[in-house]
Amino acid sequence: MKKKFQIIPVTVTSANQTVAFDTETDIRHESVNGVFVTISNQSAKANLRLHINSEEILPRDFESALIKPEPYIPFKDVVWAFDEKAKGSKVKVEIRDISNGATYPYVMNIYLLTIENR
Repeated sequence: MKKKFQIIPVTVTSANQTVAFDTETDIRHESVNGVFVTISNQSAKANLRLHINSEEILPRDFESALIKPEPYIPFKDVVWAFDEKAKGSKVKVEIRDISNGATYPYVMNIYLLTIENR
């Protein structure tokens, strides 16, 4: 068993923009065990919705700041832990910009913590 990351980059190009799309987990990964995000612009803020296999992981308008690493927060306290099957599972993502005065575009990277069986 080997820990892996699957990174889903999302570009936000304008204020109040909503970006929604479907993707899939890596077919080589057995399970998804957590999620956290990074945002390329420190002044940018966005809400996130995430479903895997039709299971709600993060509800609509979940504040991404709650799962964004900061120097003063231990990494283990940032990761939103759960357990879902991977192996090409459907992932639904929705991001809604809530920034006031951010510089556009910015990128939110969604990191899925996965397990790859060897």
